[in-house]
Amino acid sequence: MLHAAAGDRASFDVVVERHRGLLVRFLYRKTRDYAAAEELAQDTFVRAYLARERYQPQARYRTWLYCIAITSPSTGPARTASACAT
Repeated sequence: MLHAAAGDRASFDVVVERHRGLLVRFLYRKTRDYAAAEELAQDTFVRAYLARERYQPQARYRTWLYCIAITSPSTGPARTASACAT
């Protein structure tokens, strides 16, 4: 993730492929709608990419990503992704 945080698009693509399945399953359990889970996962990765510079390496990437996912207005309480970046 450190290379992706520095702007390496290929590294971010690897991160997406590594975490996509788990994230979709996590979001499916929250929504019970596979299409919605796919769409929310895509939104989560976009939000993670936009916030990549705020990722803290001492945190697990998966935890940070799931925090972004659950702070989406569509899946969780009205909080911002910046709450996950600290």
